[in-house]
Amino acid sequence: MRIVLASPRVAELAEFSAGLADGGADIQPCATGTAALERVGAAVPDLVVVDGGLPDFAPAELVLELLKVNAAVQTAVLSRLPEEAFHAAAEGLGILARVSWNPGREDAAALLEALRSLNP
Repeated sequence: MRIVLASPRVAELAEFSAGLADGGADIQPCATGTAALERVGAAVPDLVVVDGGLPDFAPAELVLELLKVNAAVQTAVLSRLPEEAFHAAAEGLGILARVSWNPGREDAAALLEALRSLNP
């Protein structure tokens, strides 16, 4: 399973990334949204995790651009927004999951479970 992690916070997300890797994911980090778009254009991953702290895209904006590259791409977003505000901001984008801003291994396991439930 290939997961693109679009985030400039690689060190801060080490536990989350380790949890994804423990679950069988090959993590492909991208420090910018532009790099993530290029990566998805070259080969569609199983999931793109979008960090709300990207320097070049707001999360919803990047998800929309990713869908333009490939409408079937699955996405998750690391967000500081409360659940209701996140859903209002992301409505209609088909985002698989909102993940906490500082996720750990348990968040990674829950995300992988949600992703796997789409394709049992």
